[in-house]
Amino acid sequence: MIDIGLVLLAWGIVYLADYYITIYSARLFQGSIRQHIRFEGSLELTPEFQKDVDALRWVSPNFLLRWLGSFLLLYLVWWLTTRRLGIPQVFDLVMGGLFLREAVVLMRHLRNLALVRFHPGGLTGTLLYEHWLTLQLSAAELFLFGLLYLIFSPLLQSWFFLGGALFCLLTAWQHWAYARKARSRKSILILDSSEKP
Repeated sequence: MIDIGLVLLAWGIVYLADYYITIYSARLFQGSIRQHIRFEGSLELTPEFQKDVDALRWVSPNFLLRWLGSFLLLYLVWWLTTRRLGIPQVFDLVMGGLFLREAVVLMRHLRNLALVRFHPGGLTGTLLYEHWLTLQLSAAELFLFGLLYLIFSPLLQSWFFLGGALFCLLTAWQHWAYARKARSRKSILILDSSEKP
């Protein structure tokens, strides 16, 4: 039987870690590594949090509201699927989706932190990531993890891994769509500027 209290505690820690490691990374990327690596627009890919991350807000009412709301939503999903309908597999699917997608995001954050921390002497020149490229790279990474989770799901007969696969693939598609939109906007701006005398 799932201990909903432990699930909510784990989720709270993971979701907080995502936000605060993002803020910490953004602060580091605005420091000395900026001479080597820069990101067009925001380091944060989720549009709802970009202003808070860009402003390096350690306390974000927007994030705190969503964080607290996620507890209520998860509890309701657990109650409905496990207690009311008797299909705990659906809750496993949702938990897998949330936790395994966050695993990909946290791994990306930790890789970026390692780059910032261990770069002295290892980076020369300057690299600018266009926002659309950052989104495409995110989409590719999420897509590959989604496929990996999809392979594990039937092998382990796991709704948890199926949820991870579905959430990663859905987020990959979303980031791909954002990337296409950002790239087409960039192309329009370039065309507009080239037509001016």
